[in-house]
Amino acid sequence: MELKLVMVVVKLIDICAFPLHDVPNLIIVESGDRIAGRKNTQESYWHRYSYSSAERGWHARPQITRAIPLCGVIKASSYNNRFYSVLQSNVNDALIVVTTAQNSDAVFRSTASVAVNLSDEAWMAIEIPQGGAWSTPFLSMERCMFNPHILAVDDNKTIVVANAVDASARLFMVSDDVQEIAKIDRCIEPCVIGVAGKKMIVFRRCPENWLVFHNQPNTRMAPELLPLVVYTLDDDYSVTETIQLSKGWYTATSFGFDACSTGDNAIILATVTGHLKKTQLQVLVSLDRATTWKERTVIQLDEVPFRVRVAATEKRILTACTFKRHDGYHVMAAEFDR
Repeated sequence: MELKLVMVVVKLIDICAFPLHDVPNLIIVESGDRIAGRKNTQESYWHRYSYSSAERGWHARPQITRAIPLCGVIKASSYNNRFYSVLQSNVNDALIVVTTAQNSDAVFRSTASVAVNLSDEAWMAIEIPQGGAWSTPFLSMERCMFNPHILAVDDNKTIVVANAVDASARLFMVSDDVQEIAKIDRCIEPCVIGVAGKKMIVFRRCPENWLVFHNQPNTRMAPELLPLVVYTLDDDYSVTETIQLSKGWYTATSFGFDACSTGDNAIILATVTGHLKKTQLQVLVSLDRATTWKERTVIQLDEVPFRVRVAATEKRILTACTFKRHDGYHVMAAEFDR
């Protein structure tokens, strides 16, 4: 198994992976010029690909062009004919959730956007660890959020989770309005997934006083290995069960990862393990709510990727990575049977 080149992008914002109509989709979001007369807004080009088994390669779908706030990270989730994107902006607002619908002509159109911010009470209580400050002309540091993830719950509701600068994960219920629903400490790069009616959080456990901003892929000196953990949440979003993935037989500590769930309640985990000079992308599948795992494939890598994404259906898995090269960002991906 190997990753194949999909596209080279000079001005990459991010890559998104999600299933739509039971087909895994890869979207590569490219940054355009700033839009005159619209402060802190840029043009963006959403290049959509799906894998063709007959052609054994990636097939380009119609491109989406849209104006979006300045942002550096995008995650996506889908429900029926809609996909939802959460944008990490930290300019006028911390996060933006955009709803995009596919009409009968298979054309995607943005239908709504909602800003997601910490409440005044929440951000005023945040303490930034020593050495964790940075210079920003936009939102105050305490109001910024990083490493967002999104789970579509139904046609009009999503759960968004992101890191505040104190390394806690903050959960929000987003529909026409925004409700902050939970806080989980030392929970880096949280991924929220739905399995058998339960919500679960997959994340990397960080040490005390973790510097969230300075450990972003575009600011850190070198990636660090951290243990992977899974929390099961109850209906009030309190933790009811903890599984220490990196302490078991299935995987080691992780440089970075992505996780998703499927309609038949499988969990798919793509994690980068190894060491800086010899890394590997390990793809694991669990059918019993993260209790046991089966290794689906291991892909050898030359370096730690800039981004890791995974999406899956009941039959197929798509995993994608980006690597920073001299001519731009190389987006590479693989799709295979589950």
